[in-house]
Amino acid sequence: MKTALAVTLPLCTAMAPRFVEAGEAIRAAGAATSDVAERLPNWYSSKQGLTEENPTVFGSAGLGLEQAGDRLVAGDDCVADITFAACALEPIELDADLHDAADAFLANDPHAAAESFDAASAAFDQYAELLSREDHADTHEGAGATLARAASALRDAANALR
Repeated sequence: MKTALAVTLPLCTAMAPRFVEAGEAIRAAGAATSDVAERLPNWYSSKQGLTEENPTVFGSAGLGLEQAGDRLVAGDDCVADITFAACALEPIELDADLHDAADAFLANDPHAAAESFDAASAAFDQYAELLSREDHADTHEGAGATLARAASALRDAANALR
């Protein structure tokens, strides 16, 4: 009696980007970024004028990222929304990598977008560390921890785009 032996070799192909998963992660990053606005260590009054950590910086950026995530999930163009988020973050210099991600989507290059989201997540983590030093949150997640959550979601988006 003869026995047949079958050998299966792994395929060495690049994984396709998972745009819905990336969109959901970008949407989560946006929600967390918006939450930072509510958790800043100090609320700034109109008498103090605009400061670098004005809540609108994070609120607007979060809105842009949430919209970008929604559009990506729907299979629509998300470039304008990522650009909007980047522009909102210009006062605190967290914009460059998001501008690069928007450019990558415009060029239809999800792998370059993944690299840009990785770089943005690292920048968010650094800024989160600065905010954490000012956090005085006893009963809720502080601004630094919330921004770190946004950074983690951006890393998830990058991984989904690879």
